[in-house]
Amino acid sequence: MLKLRITFVDNESGNKELQKALSKINNDFEIINKTDIYKGRNGSKYSNIYLDVENKNTKKITKKDIKDLIKNADL
Repeated sequence: MLKLRITFVDNESGNKELQKALSKINNDFEIINKTDIYKGRNGSKYSNIYLDVENKNTKKITKKDIKDLIKNADL
């Protein structure tokens, strides 16, 4: 498991960038936990979000898998 902290400028542009980043992270990782957005201290323009993630399990397709698919295909 990995713990990630994303710090971003908390404005419209920064929130769009955050959403794009979260989408990309979600493509490669299983998001186990996502916190609410934490506002920066003392009027900071930055905010943070914390993620717990794991690599998604992917199966590599072998030549044997392809041969079996073709053999069992109803063509």
